[in-house]
Amino acid sequence: MSIRPTLLPLIQKLRVLLADPEGPDQQWSNAELAVFLDDGSRRANVNFFPLTPIGNYTATATVQTLVYQAPCGDWESGATLYDSENVILSPSEADYAQGRWVFVSDTPAPVSIVGRCFNLYGAAADALRAAAASVAGEFDYKDNNQAFSRSQKYRNFMAQAENYEARALRWPGKSMDSRPNEIGFGKLTATDVNPNSNPRRFIRSTRLTTYNVE
Repeated sequence: MSIRPTLLPLIQKLRVLLADPEGPDQQWSNAELAVFLDDGSRRANVNFFPLTPIGNYTATATVQTLVYQAPCGDWESGATLYDSENVILSPSEADYAQGRWVFVSDTPAPVSIVGRCFNLYGAAADALRAAAASVAGEFDYKDNNQAFSRSQKYRNFMAQAENYEARALRWPGKSMDSRPNEIGFGKLTATDVNPNSNPRRFIRSTRLTTYNVE
């Protein structure tokens, strides 16, 4: 299975949560961790979601909008920002880990984003439950007065999975999610659909069909 290069930084963060550093003794391959990240409940496909503008006061006490913030971090690199006319914007800085984009000059709202963000704690919880399932058949035993408590591995995996799942429930990414075949938040005029149509028959805020980023 080929891995999207843009997903590798998130895979490395997931390895930290799983205490599974990349190397000869790693438990999970990158491809396996990518499956947990790309699970439908752990990945938000974001289509034209409006970012929050953060104003900055200049020396003349005027306000410029240079920074835009998403509700959550852990974005796959390559997310695209758009202005109110759906023109692609080029921020000077993109902090995908924090969900924060910076411009060098005043960039008025609205600014929207198309991309993917991930619930890393949820993906880690799924991986730990899978690890627990792999040792569920192991049992405790004694040999020459020595006790071997293999079932403790299962309990530890499940306990950590529950801890991560509790943190995953606070993930705001689902509120931004546009599921496959659904509509996003972009604007569309009648002439975008049919140049011979009557614009009065359409509302200018008609939503665009999903803007897939597969």
